[in-house]
Amino acid sequence: ENIPYGDYALKVLHDENGNNKTDLTFAGFAKEGCCVSNQAISLFGYPSFEQAKFTFNKQILKLKLKMIYVR
Repeated sequence: ENIPYGDYALKVLHDENGNNKTDLTFAGFAKEGCCVSNQAISLFGYPSFEQAKFTFNKQILKLKLKMIYVR
């Protein structure tokens, strides 16, 4: 509620083991389920804000996020 219009990016992490941190592989990928807005990807680590950003410019905005797992 009351979120100002503008550009945003989302990163969602499923903390499967409940240790309150992002467990990473040697290449910088999350070992647990994660998703980023715009389905943005990066070869190493998380994508940049520019890759993941979306514009919030109306009262209701629906985003579709897909959780991925790197094992």
